[in-house]
Amino acid sequence: RREIAVSAAVLKKYVGAYELGSSSAMTITLEGDQLVSQLGPQKPIPIFAQSETVFFAKTFDAQIEFAPDGSYIVVTQGGREMKATRRK
Repeated sequence: RREIAVSAAVLKKYVGAYELGSSSAMTITLEGDQLVSQLGPQKPIPIFAQSETVFFAKTFDAQIEFAPDGSYIVVTQGGREMKATRRK
């Protein structure tokens, strides 16, 4: 996968917590100009832009696609897709 640069304004739209189920949430933070995802108590993982809405992890095969307005994400890992809605 090729990594591209995305503006800080776009990255900021995606910062927040997304519900992956009744007991699990993925938190997206911005550290400098790098988005970082964290699932529950797991170690934070940097994610890299493939497009303005599609990001990927380099440490394992996972993809996060953001709704353009940041209202939800679709996480794809191991052939499974999980939609997560942003917490209000």
